[in-house]
Amino acid sequence: YEMTSVTGVQTCALPISVFELRECDAKDIFLAACNLELTIAKLQKATNDAQKAMSEGGTGQPFRLSEATALNAALSTELFLKCILHIDLGGWTNGHNHVQLFRELGEDRQKEIRKYHDDYMKNDPAQINRAVWNMNSPFAPDKLDFDSQLTEKKNAFIYMRYWFEKPELRIEYKTLGYPDTVARSIRNVIIKLRPEWEGMATNLT
Repeated sequence: YEMTSVTGVQTCALPISVFELRECDAKDIFLAACNLELTIAKLQKATNDAQKAMSEGGTGQPFRLSEATALNAALSTELFLKCILHIDLGGWTNGHNHVQLFRELGEDRQKEIRKYHDDYMKNDPAQINRAVWNMNSPFAPDKLDFDSQLTEKKNAFIYMRYWFEKPELRIEYKTLGYPDTVARSIRNVIIKLRPEWEGMATNLT
């Protein structure tokens, strides 16, 4: 922490974030992120089931699951970022902001992840269909490229875990069109670097 003095009164400023080498295993970080993605898949299925029940006269409440989905998606993205930072640099700077973490990567690695994401969004039929559907939503993302998606969700974990402290920001993260494509892109670049880890991502979309 850094001590400052204002008109003779000492105050304690926020801690300065610095890059730190980490002793944890990058493989464990990857597994933790994959486990979160499996949770997201279960939540998405439960949401779809609840929506179907409502259309058939049931009392499902799918909107209540969107917060948990967004929170898990944000954390999985964060962990995949920290995993690839560990592989490339041996550590990362403390924090949850996806953009700041991504910018710690080298330029070539950033370009690799960005290209994978944008090519995937253009060429995958399922994602194209989702884009059409989501762009008709009142909460559709403005843009679908990697940097726009990364920026849109950069603080989702911070806001969604304690949404009741700033309820006016809650809707911003409840209906994100693509909670998984950024994480998926980073994950698949990691698998290129560590192909022996592919089994941990089995059954992930």
